[in-house]
Amino acid sequence: MLKERILIVEDDPVCLTSLRDYLTRHNYRILEAKTGTSGFEKCLAEEPDLVLLDWALPDQSGPHVCERLRKCGYIKPIIIFTAREDMDSQVYGLNCGADSYWVKSSPNRVIKARIEAICRRLRVKSIDGEFFEMNGWTVDIKNRIISFNSKHLDLSFKEFGMLKLLVLANGNPVSRKDLLTSVWGFNSIPTTRTVDNYVVKLRKKLEHEFQNQFKIKSIHRVGYSLVQN
Repeated sequence: MLKERILIVEDDPVCLTSLRDYLTRHNYRILEAKTGTSGFEKCLAEEPDLVLLDWALPDQSGPHVCERLRKCGYIKPIIIFTAREDMDSQVYGLNCGADSYWVKSSPNRVIKARIEAICRRLRVKSIDGEFFEMNGWTVDIKNRIISFNSKHLDLSFKEFGMLKLLVLANGNPVSRKDLLTSVWGFNSIPTTRTVDNYVVKLRKKLEHEFQNQFKIKSIHRVGYSLVQN
């Protein structure tokens, strides 16, 4: 499944290629720019979900580009990356409007982890803690309605509670203990087999409504996760 669009603004071809290839392998969609001016223009024109912005660009600094983007109303995440490791540079970059800071000497998996952490927050839109939107799903807690691309699912009380947790976990595993505690409550003493039986019912409903587009994956000794095929 393709993930967010990321604009990489970097003039060093080696660093650009390394980041592009690494993030592409992890299903991110990549846009590229090699100067501050072209990065600024492409960001406003293409509106990527996240920007990776090099500090030392040939025409202007990354922090300056970041400031200009914020003044133009660009509100999506910006990560500044640089060879500078001193604390003053990090503070300056963040004060210019960046959401995070990455030192180039760190391995690529570190920037991937930062991107993932930021994107998890992007994928969930919450209104007053009662209504959530993410990846095509909507969860209306007040009215107990879950839908995907505006198609409602007919769910029992406990099925709603289970699917709500799985959807909001955004692909991460939910333990049987969490499902039992949240859906059945502390005063109930259901068995883990009860959870498994409800998972079977949910699987059948998802298969019927969405033609195997989604599956509830069992994770040994952990619990379950909702994933897209």
